[in-house]
Order: sequence, then C-alpha cells, then structure tokens
Amino acid sequence: MIELIEALIAIVLLSTIFMTYRTHRGASFILQEPKSINTNEHPYTFNLKTLVIIPVLREQQVIGNTLLHFEEILAHNTDAAIAVCGAAEETYSHDQESNTSLSTKETVIKVANEINNRQKRRFVTYLEYPYQNGIMAHQVNWAARYAFDAFDSPVDPTQTIVAIYNADSRPDSKSFLAMDAVFKTQGSAAQQISFYSSGQCNSNFYKWISNSAAVWQTRWALAVEVFRLRLSNKLNLHTDQTKNWHSELTRFLLHPYNYTIGHGFAVKLSTFIEMNYYPQTVRNEDAALGFVYSVSKLTVAPVVTHDNTEVPDSLKQLIKQQVSWYGGPAEALKYHSLTQRLFEQTSSSRRFSKLLTIKALYDAFIWITGPTIFALAIIGSFTGWPVCPTLAASIMLYLILPSLPLLLIRRSESWMSRKEILAGLATLPVFYLLHGFAAYLWICREVHGYVIGKKPTKFKTERSIVKP
Repeated sequence: MIELIEALIAIVLLSTIFMTYRTHRGASFILQEPKSINTNEHPYTFNLKTLVIIPVLREQQVIGNTLLHFEEILAHNTDAAIAVCGAAEETYSHDQESNTSLSTKETVIKVANEINNRQKRRFVTYLEYPYQNGIMAHQVNWAARYAFDAFDSPVDPTQTIVAIYNADSRPDSKSFLAMDAVFKTQGSAAQQISFYSSGQCNSNFYKWISNSAAVWQTRWALAVEVFRLRLSNKLNLHTDQTKNWHSELTRFLLHPYNYTIGHGFAVKLSTFIEMNYYPQTVRNEDAALGFVYSVSKLTVAPVVTHDNTEVPDSLKQLIKQQVSWYGGPAEALKYHSLTQRLFEQTSSSRRFSKLLTIKALYDAFIWITGPTIFALAIIGSFTGWPVCPTLAASIMLYLILPSLPLLLIRRSESWMSRKEILAGLATLPVFYLLHGFAAYLWICREVHGYVIGKKPTKFKTERSIVKP
C-alpha cells in the first residue's frame, strides 16, 4: 500500500510540473499580440459577415450592459450583427408571475432600439425560441437558422461566421479582429478562451469559493483547452501536408478530445449547417459538438485573445454547473453513438471515434479520482496512515503551483485582481473537493433516473434573480 501511495506522489509531482508549464505556455499564447492584424487600419476591413448569437434565460440584470459592450467593440464593423435568442418559457413564466421588473425580452428590445437608433441600422435583433422545453442548443440553432433576420443585406453562409457568447460575456476589444484573421488563414471554426472571474456573490464565504472556481476554470482553459487546440491544429496541418501513413497514425494516436465552449466559439455558418448545428439530443451540446468536430477532423483554431466571463453567482448554481460540466466527458459514449448516426464513417473513423471516447472518459475518471484521493489522503493524515500527509501535500502543490502563472497575467479591466487570485488559491482545496463532489452527484442523478425510469434533464444555470 505504501508503494502505491509513493507511486501516486510521483505521478502528482510530475503532473504538477507538466501543468505549470502548460498554464504558462497557454497564457503566453493567448496574451500575445494578434498576428495578421493591422491595428492602424481604420476601419479594419473584415473578410466575413459576423453574427453574434447570445442565448438568454432570465438574464435581464446583465444583458443590457453586455449589448453595450458588444456595440463598443463591434459597431465599426458594418457587416456585424447581434441576435439575442430568448426562450418562450421565460416569457410565459414572467407573464404568469406578473413581476414588476422587465423581462429579459423587454430589456433586450428596449436596449436594442436604443442601439439601433444610435447606429442607424439593424445591429441588435431579438429572436425567440417558440417552444417551452428548449435548452441552449435549441436557442442557438434557432437563431442560426434565422440568421438572415439579423441583417439588412443578403446572407451567404460561406461568407458568414456565427460567434456564440453568454449573456455575461465580455470579449477583449480585439476579439473579432483576431477571429476574422483566423478564418482568413486557418479554416472553418475557432475557439476563444475564457478568463473567469467572480461577480456578485450572495455571501462572503461564497465570494472565496467563487474566486477559487474562477482560478481553477481559467487554469483549465489555459493548460488544457489551449494545449489541445494547438496540438490538434499542428497534427491536422502536418498530416494534410505530408499525406503519409505515419503522420496519419500519429494524428490517430495523439489527436486530443477538443472542447468547444459555448462562449467564444465561432464557426462558418455553412460548416455549422453542414455539421447539423448543435446536437439537440444530448445535455452537453458544446462537449458533443467538440467530439463531432474532432472525429470529422475539422480544425478548430484557438483565437489569440480572450473572453471575460463570470462563474455562477451562488453556491447552488455553481454546483449545478459543475454537475452539468461533468456530464461533458462522462457522456462520451453518447457522442460516439451520435457520430455513428449522423455521418457515414469508414472503419478508420469509427476506430478514431472509439479512441476519442476513451480519452473523454479518461477526463471524467481523472475528474472524480483526483478529489477522491485528496479527500482520502486528508482523512489518512488525521488517522495516522503513513505517507498520507506527503500525498495530501503533493496534491496541494498540484492545486497551487500550476495556478501561479495566473498572477503574471496583466490584469484586464474585467478580470481578477491579484488579491482575488490569491484569495482563490487559499480556498482552492475546498473548491477541488466540491468539484469532485459534483461528479458523485452526477452519478447519483443518473442512477436515480435509471431506477425510476425517468431521463434526467439538463440543469439550467440561469442567473439568480434579485427582487427589488
């Protein structure tokens, strides 16, 4: 047993070194000055139409400021438009409750009229998914299908990109310049990485936890998402250039399971249509889309800028988010089945899909195993088990050290201060245990649904409403 624990300590220490290096490399890549952009050119000439889609559900507190932010960074692009897609579910429930505050729909229409009058063109459009049982995938797909409603001029799907953001997203001012440059040189899809921060919190305790969640999720974005996107791009480019069996084998073995995150993901409208939009039969549509694009060997290029977004504003919503996110890799078997139904596959692509499924399930395994070992190491330290204190300390080092490069990031106006990052590091072990607990909640929910014969539905992590 002691030998096993010592082996775990060695693995954790090696992982710490590897993750620290990847976090630093990811931050250096995202924060470099975007290439192929002449920022002295006024106005910058965009190559493609840009449609920003923002799905909303009870977001009246933040959506107004978000639209003003997008106006500030996009209004100079006369070929850009914003489609805010609401849900009939909210409109119906708001009418039933007779709340005195404006609904999301009313707020969007009010702000859109002000912006459109100011810009003297149709810049913001409100669309509504008309059915009451929809989730984000339904809203985004609905808005994409009615993209022509958001523009005054004709829409060519091959010359139009769809960029998806959250209601609280704050992309960097050069985001769409960098995105446009990516599409000019690297294919049909792109992913912008998010820097997370804590917003309004309902308690001082949760403020510390939300800082930890923001640190962990930003570190994951830099160390994992950026690394995988860059690796898959290099593998695809090398294989396409060489076209030999050993480069194909290298891509087959090393190509990672890419995540496409539903805030900052951009894709050509023609590609989005060809790949059948977002999958609507799964609960994690962005994870499933990333799987489908990986199997199809579509290049998703990382964008050299970042989006600022917030973690949920209450502990309950944070746990719901973590439970939902765990389903991303944990439901990989469903994504494999989905690709079988959607596309005619060769035996090679079927094997590749199976290998990606294993890689995704490995992510789910690590998600639940790491916090479990940490909890057992803490318990073992208090009950006198030898070597357990060393194992607990090594996991603490794994949590803290790879997060330190975040302190070197120059602070943007909307991101975390160094004081908030340090506060997040102080309670990161607590969040890590909560992170693992969410995985067990997901398993319990699945088992309960199976026993009672009811399919679990997707958690809706909409913003909490602060009543006047």
